Amino acid sequence: MTNKTLLCLPLISLLSHVALAQTTVVAGVVNGVLNPTQFFGSDIGTQINTAWASGKGTTVKIPYGTYSFSTTINHPGAGYELECDAGTVLQYTGSGDAIVLPNGNPASAQAAGIDGSGGCQLEGNASAKSGIHLTPSNHTFVRNMRIAGFSNGYGIYITGANSVDISDNSITGNQTGIYLTNSTYNGSGYAANAIHVNHNEIASNSTWGLDSEPGSCACTENLGVAIIENVFEGDGVGDVNLNWNRGTNVEGNYFESSGIEVQIGSTTNSWGTAVRSNYFTTSSSVTEAVSIGYGVQFDITDNSEIGNTLTGCFINITAGTNGGSFTHRGIGTNYSTSTNEWCNHGVGTTSP
Repeated sequence: MTNKTLLCLPLISLLSHVALAQTTVVAGVVNGVLNPTQFFGSDIGTQINTAWASGKGTTVKIPYGTYSFSTTINHPGAGYELECDAGTVLQYTGSGDAIVLPNGNPASAQAAGIDGSGGCQLEGNASAKSGIHLTPSNHTFVRNMRIAGFSNGYGIYITGANSVDISDNSITGNQTGIYLTNSTYNGSGYAANAIHVNHNEIASNSTWGLDSEPGSCACTENLGVAIIENVFEGDGVGDVNLNWNRGTNVEGNYFESSGIEVQIGSTTNSWGTAVRSNYFTTSSSVTEAVSIGYGVQFDITDNSEIGNTLTGCFINITAGTNGGSFTHRGIGTNYSTSTNEWCNHGVGTTSP
């Protein structure tokens, strides 16, 4: 008779030899915040647009990573927000605007914006038009972004937007850092009004750091623009060009570029411009730090100029036939190292 022995092992011993698979589930929506990587699309631009179109939430947050995209991100506007983790890189490879806000009726864009969490990088290319395009809208914002590489376009392009906060961004290495103008939407004209540009680094752009110009519509000037406590440095043509403005305040900024640092009314009238309490490091390669052209009512006071400019003018009046430059204030209140605090067509004067 053959003896057989049954081998019985405890269940716990058997389980210890089984490899259990680990699965991480990434949710597309958590507390109403949309993760665009969990939505369908050929690139992150398409995925963001699909996430918003799903109706499952109004805030899109792009998780940390590097993303290449050619599809324009179309921000819906009112009550929606695009967020991006610090350190994330968005590489735009298309030929238009990387991000448009809003994509639709300007009346629908209230309290809408883009927040880069202190370090989200938006990178452009030589074919792109702009990094962020703010179309006719009300009460929008761009904060905490790094925008660079739009070498033949604009870092931020503002066409007819109203009540905009541009703050705490780094806008570098573009053709123009920030461009303001008016535009037409559905037959109505919109000026770029109440644009608040504050606490940004705007540097190494090949033309202007900030350029405000008239557009194609029969609109008012760009009204009530405030350029407050920014750093402008190394911009190719100059730092701030105000060429279609009324009631603009330039205050508390740091200027250090080789071109004209503030230019007012170069070809069209600008009215009621104040340039106060700014710091200028002036280069010997230019004849003036501040240029006044067409327009009236300029208040240029309490600024400080330092640099190797021992000749030339701190402020140069370049009057023209399109209204002329007159009604000036501020003589004797600026600290300057140029030979002349004020000049008229390059000739020193004590009575501007």
